[in-house]
Amino acid sequence: MASGWGAYERTRAASSDFETKFKPSGELQVVALLEEGPFHSFARHWVELKEGKRAFICPASVQYIDDTGQPIEDDAECPLCDVGHKVNSPKAYLNVAILGQGKPQLAVWEIGPKVSEQLQMIDKSIGRRTSLTEIYILATASGTGLNTKYQLEPLFEDDLLELAEDEDLPLKPLTDKQRESFELYDDTLYPVPTLKELNQVADEVA
Repeated sequence: MASGWGAYERTRAASSDFETKFKPSGELQVVALLEEGPFHSFARHWVELKEGKRAFICPASVQYIDDTGQPIEDDAECPLCDVGHKVNSPKAYLNVAILGQGKPQLAVWEIGPKVSEQLQMIDKSIGRRTSLTEIYILATASGTGLNTKYQLEPLFEDDLLELAEDEDLPLKPLTDKQRESFELYDDTLYPVPTLKELNQVADEVA
């Protein structure tokens, strides 16, 4: 039986009506990337309103790609930017499968620049031998808040099985059938607010 606050948070996330989110912790956690790159990326405005703090996706920060994977130039306007409200650092969102918790679980991994750089370095290091979707990522984190540091280690299938044996963890490679069974998230998961809504918010904070 799982115990502790960490176990509670994982159980709560798994039973939520919303998407399950993956976040590295001090524990050994392994995920499989289900796509070569993010399905969405954007920055948020965190705005203090009468009813409390709310987040709004900045339309000017959204990165769209075409069918070939190339960025689409988009000069979208943002009323909050226009009134001088600053955005947080951009985040990217990946479809991953979390291993080691019984049945592999689809989750969204929100990553910032540092984790993105590590993943790109791993992708470069494995070169022509394979791709990010054919390996596994051992992810851990240390520290808290702005001092959090993430450590990512690539695992090939043999490495995964060795880790499972050494640490007595229920880790098994994903089968093709399992990979194909996931209904992956896309950019509709985090819709961009309408200009009407953003204009109303901008009027309130201006």
